[in-house]
Amino acid sequence: MPTVLDASAILAFLLDEEGADRVEEHLDRATGSATPGLVCIVNLTEVLELLPNALTSPLFGPSGLVEVVGITQAQAQWAASIKEKTRVAGLSLADRLCLAVAHDTNQSVLTADRAWSEVALGVSIVQIRGRV
Repeated sequence: MPTVLDASAILAFLLDEEGADRVEEHLDRATGSATPGLVCIVNLTEVLELLPNALTSPLFGPSGLVEVVGITQAQAQWAASIKEKTRVAGLSLADRLCLAVAHDTNQSVLTADRAWSEVALGVSIVQIRGRV
């Protein structure tokens, strides 16, 4: 089943940081799927701010493991609607949009950001660092 990747998960994978193995496991499990992984364009922008050459990675491209998706009006509205609920956990607009894609597509989301697990939003959060 496809998974939505937060910028932190993509960065961990590309930089071979802690949690990269968990990201790889999820992508490996999904390789038989038409779309092994999704990343919203906003999260890709966060990745590109830190790694301008990230698009040359095998993650991206026509036969890549991750598909870059835009944001729909419904996803934007959902992300806006959870602003107050996520404020205490410090979630950014990009975080909320990533969660919106996962919520809308009924997929889990991979992240290194522990704060995401502090807020109940009906989205399955998979932490890539620490205990499983």
